[in-house]
Amino acid sequence: MLRKKTLALTLSCIISGQVLLAPMAGAITVDEAVNNLIEKNSTYENLVTNQLNLDKNEADSFVRGVVKDLNLDTSKLNDQDYINQIKNKVTSEALKNPAITNAITDVIKNQGYDAAKNAARDLANAIIKELKTTTLATGGAGGGGGGDVSKEEFKITFSGTTAEVSSGSKQYINVSGPQLKDLQNRSKVLTMHFEDTNLSFTNEALNISELIGQEKTMLQVQLKKVSPSESQKLMITPEGNKYKVVGNVYGLKAMQIDSSENVSDITSFKGKVTISLPVPVGSKESADQGDLKAYVYNEKSATWELVGGTYNSAKNEMSFETNHFSVYALLEKVAQEDVANKLVANRFNDINGHWAASDIEYMANKGYVKGIGEGNFGPEQSVTRAEFAAMLVNVLGITEQGGISFKDVPADSWFHNSVAKVYKAGLAKGKGADTFDPQASITRQEMAAMLSNALKYQGKQSSGDVSQLSLFQDNQLIDDWAKQAVADVLASKIINGKPSAQGVMFAPQDRATRAEAVVMLRNLLDK
Repeated sequence: MLRKKTLALTLSCIISGQVLLAPMAGAITVDEAVNNLIEKNSTYENLVTNQLNLDKNEADSFVRGVVKDLNLDTSKLNDQDYINQIKNKVTSEALKNPAITNAITDVIKNQGYDAAKNAARDLANAIIKELKTTTLATGGAGGGGGGDVSKEEFKITFSGTTAEVSSGSKQYINVSGPQLKDLQNRSKVLTMHFEDTNLSFTNEALNISELIGQEKTMLQVQLKKVSPSESQKLMITPEGNKYKVVGNVYGLKAMQIDSSENVSDITSFKGKVTISLPVPVGSKESADQGDLKAYVYNEKSATWELVGGTYNSAKNEMSFETNHFSVYALLEKVAQEDVANKLVANRFNDINGHWAASDIEYMANKGYVKGIGEGNFGPEQSVTRAEFAAMLVNVLGITEQGGISFKDVPADSWFHNSVAKVYKAGLAKGKGADTFDPQASITRQEMAAMLSNALKYQGKQSSGDVSQLSLFQDNQLIDDWAKQAVADVLASKIINGKPSAQGVMFAPQDRATRAEAVVMLRNLLDK
């Protein structure tokens, strides 16, 4: 086990270090970067031959060979899962090399595991520094300074309650540790201006403890436009023929750089970041009508997921919130799909004359809800807890996903991501410590609780008067835990009562239908 861990730390760092950094500069090839490392870097030679006691020829040959065999896919170099695959491949190949495994074992025997681990870490740092210097030196023609641009500090301007910084012509913005501390002290929201896109970080999002106030450290945010050819590849999805990209596809990435120039990805922020994407002039009407929405690309499932967004006609931009970076784009349904969607009643054979037909048509047009198959919507069918979770995710555009420990929500289930998102957002709880009961029909009072939480999530909470529940003839049937939530959604006019011969009922224990769910969600949208 020790041998394998040390090999992973040592040799995979050699490969992963150059893989992550060499392509970013775009100045030299991966092979050229490896040549510079092996042939010119004295630190590399010292660490390999002296600290790790590896035969340099053996190490050099291994590095060249394994890099060649990796057949790198440069379009995935920002994908941590792909990088981990590379590390596993390197470790696996190293374990097959007798000279390398024997040398590593000797280091552990003579100096201990920590010595081998520290040498491996030093080696990785040396490789990263060498590659950054090499790629920047060869790629910085016309720059005049020749310095390490990744450590450049950008000027932040303050005005009233705002703080702003511009990327100029660059595809990244750096904020130093001292600048982060200044922003925290002033409690400022920082807006980063790129060429046509703005990112606004809340004070909580900038609360990066490893960097705040630390000299020679940086938060680096990168925003790159995906090439047209790559954008087309990303649209090869199960529903890719139904949508078209409007404008550009944007790749966003955040990293932290410590004082030793170690670079690590920031996978999520502690607070919200508002992303504002430009809406092309010719798409204003689509944005106004709600046919143009922001989507995030899910690399694992190779699908685009609805984020939603709010359109600002004055600024002509679509804005949405997230706590992590990925690949985003504005997507619009293609013309033939738009025409078809105007005839939703014909698609859904079972909603003609239904009391909720217009709401079902509207929500289906916007992509918030789908049918049950065979041309039907199933308006009177009950809604499961999992189905309502998925509907809420679509309507609210929730992207933040946390871990869940519900035994009845398998990782490979269609509803896993939706349940994880509503749970992380505080919209739903389990029925016990390890049970969510996803296939159970949701009751009207359970739905009221989730909708009340949705109002809070949107910052639109309406505090209802519990005494108003006396309007319902069956108010005594509403469980205590649900009374405030029912009062909230009643005050917000999201849920209404159900007329009966005995008067208006709330029917808290009744199973909510798909039609009822759609109407309530549309009411939520209109708030």
